[in-house]
Amino acid sequence: MASQAKPFEGEVYVYELKYDKKVQKEERVVNTQGKAWELFHSFQILPPLPLGKRKIKLEIRKISEKPLFSESEIIRLMKEKGIGRPSTYATLIERLFLRHYIKEKRGKVFSTKRGEEVFDYLSLNYKDFIDEKRTKEIQEKMDKIEKGEIDFQECLRNLYEEVRKIQKKDERE
Repeated sequence: MASQAKPFEGEVYVYELKYDKKVQKEERVVNTQGKAWELFHSFQILPPLPLGKRKIKLEIRKISEKPLFSESEIIRLMKEKGIGRPSTYATLIERLFLRHYIKEKRGKVFSTKRGEEVFDYLSLNYKDFIDEKRTKEIQEKMDKIEKGEIDFQECLRNLYEEVRKIQKKDERE
């Protein structure tokens, strides 16, 4: 039906926005007249921007290139990587929500600014201690302790020494 309607008139402003040594062109439809527009509203009418130089606060958002996952997909990945136990999956995710490290929107989980800051801090200062491989190793040791294959006190002593080395490193810095 839109193709059969009479043409309509529109007023389009073209702006050149300059910021951080970058230039971006923006076209805005600021006014329209005609039956086709009244019937179909095929685009949005925006108010004109003020002319001249303006100081504005610009918010730069970092869009993750990593895919977003649902809670069930996260749990599946944890199972595949051998991280956590079926009885702890829900508790782990719940704790991340309670501490405001992650949020959920439209069924997908994403990190908050706070979560990214905590992750960056831990990655920078304790990367060898918190990675997936390390977590899996500790879980395997726990399984061996449960089966009586290794001594739990020796494991705890080794873990304690590892933590002490990290603490001493922190104290020196």
